[in-house]
Amino acid sequence: MAKKIKLAYSGSNFALLPPISDVVSLFGGPASTPAMIRMIARHRKLDKPPAGLDKKTLNKAFDTGVSSRVADKITDFMIDVNSDCKYLSIDELVRMLQENTAERGNGPVWLASIQGLKEGLQRSAPDKPLLRRTISFIEGRIEVEAHIFRVAQQADVPLYIKLLLDAVKNHTLINYSNAEKSLSILPMLRVDGECCWLLSSEEGETIEVFCLQFYLDFYFSLLVCIELDVIEDSFVASESCLASELYDGLLSEVFTKSIDNEKRKINQAFENLLDHWRESRSLSWSQIAEYIPDPEPMRSRIPCKRARSPEKIKETKNRRLHEWRNDTMPTDDQLERFINNLIPEKDGQFYHFVIAKLVLGWGRLLHRFLEKKTKYINHQDILNHFKCYSEYRIWMQSRLPFKQPE
Repeated sequence: MAKKIKLAYSGSNFALLPPISDVVSLFGGPASTPAMIRMIARHRKLDKPPAGLDKKTLNKAFDTGVSSRVADKITDFMIDVNSDCKYLSIDELVRMLQENTAERGNGPVWLASIQGLKEGLQRSAPDKPLLRRTISFIEGRIEVEAHIFRVAQQADVPLYIKLLLDAVKNHTLINYSNAEKSLSILPMLRVDGECCWLLSSEEGETIEVFCLQFYLDFYFSLLVCIELDVIEDSFVASESCLASELYDGLLSEVFTKSIDNEKRKINQAFENLLDHWRESRSLSWSQIAEYIPDPEPMRSRIPCKRARSPEKIKETKNRRLHEWRNDTMPTDDQLERFINNLIPEKDGQFYHFVIAKLVLGWGRLLHRFLEKKTKYINHQDILNHFKCYSEYRIWMQSRLPFKQPE
């Protein structure tokens, strides 16, 4: 029987630089490598995707393995689309596909992704240093992770802890004292099915709070960097109305309201943003619904002779708005067309789209952590930590300042 080849990329859960799939999925992108490859194939608009790129085969390739012939077709396709891919520069990833990179961290895949992003931005806006904070932040985390993993391979536990504490002190907004206490306890834990070290409530709370802060630190820093980049880039592009709103704390206000709302729907922050757009334009909710794109005609082999009535279209739009204000995320196409209808082109439609994606990502992030099982901290503790976003904004702005819009 021919030997099967498993295309095995599995990143580490190192919170300093999480797996890229975790971050991409936060903004509505694919949550796995097979899903990412399928998305790339769809964007290529192929009449017939090459053999090996169907969902079942791709999942097998990254699970139980496939023949060398199929594996070669998948990697050949990824190399072929490298120059056209908007989401990921594949060169580094392809070289790692047949080896488990968990011990090397997530840096190599992030590095490939950032390189692809930089090349794409350079092509679209050669004279503008777009997303400079975001790119600088991620490249900095890649360097720190690489240093820790490189030294830790030949280091004992105390040195590894020192490396982590240095990273916490110099690259995060995590409480250093809490990190120090947690990292002094963690090496003593032994887990084999069940934890045989019984933590006191105080020790357990200390560790869970540190883990929460450690994981949130990357996401908060990333969201803030993107927000500040949008402020700077949109101001440079003369879309200063949006820049001024963001500079005055629009996102912090939207996020805080979503935390304080008792219902805490996954789309609560997005509803708050819609409400801001509605009030700033003196519109009612039914008037906002009018900007939602017309529903697509139903697909059927039998041609429809009757057009939808205006009443039916209005009813569908109102229903869709109701869904958006609850637990249904708009698709990228729906969101982009809605914003293009609502926002004049001169006011920066693209930047409004980016902000909307950030807000939707915030909702997913909040619910991702509220769904986690914790033993020593409760939901209110988690919500309190989510209120730290504004502190990250002040911190990041002091590290990478920009000129205040006039």
